[in-house]
Amino acid sequence: MARMNSGRPLLFGLVRSRRFIATLLLPASFLLAAGCQEESGGDVTPDSTAPPVVPEGEVLVKDVAFNPRELRTTVGKPVTWRFNDGGLAHTVTADDASFDSGRMSTGTYQRTFSAPGTVNYHCTEHARMRGTILVS
Repeated sequence: MARMNSGRPLLFGLVRSRRFIATLLLPASFLLAAGCQEESGGDVTPDSTAPPVVPEGEVLVKDVAFNPRELRTTVGKPVTWRFNDGGLAHTVTADDASFDSGRMSTGTYQRTFSAPGTVNYHCTEHARMRGTILVS
């Protein structure tokens, strides 16, 4: 067996070096893994900062946001939420529990408001997703 200058076998030095490297890499791997956890309903960083342009009367559910965040409409005119967030599921849920789209990742949800007022809503899956419909 090959020997190092200290009288210990060379193999002992290699094992010791690997343990040292593992000691350094283990905390770093936990930090990296923490950033790669599977989405479980918490906040998610959006892909872009510029809000998309959407047709009148429509709210785009994309980039973990309602765009626009505030929409003006009139009594009897439908509002459509279009789900397009790469397969990520969201809800359109009234703060007063008067409506709920259920979990959706594609397609549209439509609601017509029969009285003027302010309707606040949110996504039950992502706490920071909030929106407002102003009905006149």
